[in-house]
Amino acid sequence: MTLSQLKRDLNSATALICNFHFIENRKEKERKILKVQSNSVKTTAGWLDFPAASLLDYDGKQFTVFEQGERELTAEEKSFLKNMQSLYTEEERETYFYTSVCYYGEEAYRKTHKVSGMNGSTWYHKRLINGRKDGKLYVRDPKIRGRKLYTFTIQ
Repeated sequence: MTLSQLKRDLNSATALICNFHFIENRKEKERKILKVQSNSVKTTAGWLDFPAASLLDYDGKQFTVFEQGERELTAEEKSFLKNMQSLYTEEERETYFYTSVCYYGEEAYRKTHKVSGMNGSTWYHKRLINGRKDGKLYVRDPKIRGRKLYTFTIQ
């Protein structure tokens, strides 16, 4: 079933029971539904934003939310990142994350060098994953499913 069908079904539901997949021995909690909007649902525990449809499974009774998956950088993305880092000296690269000057330099670079999915103002800080054991760079991608986060049962 689709995300839009889930939103319609939540309008007639009274509560959600939440199961956390990333916390062991966490008891399921019932949350009363207070309001359903196009982008989220308000429960007694707060707002639950709807994820992208690609990160959601819905079977009519339960829906599961997944985190964004990871993938290696494409050749175009690797070239973009390498060229952007060449804007700085070795000393500047060592303190790369600690200077605000770098942020504005990167902004100007991204505006003149268009690469799909990498032109958002903070794509690098939100999406790039560094420090893996294999030494490769990965990027979070909302089109790829990662691990399960929550499963909600509709009451």
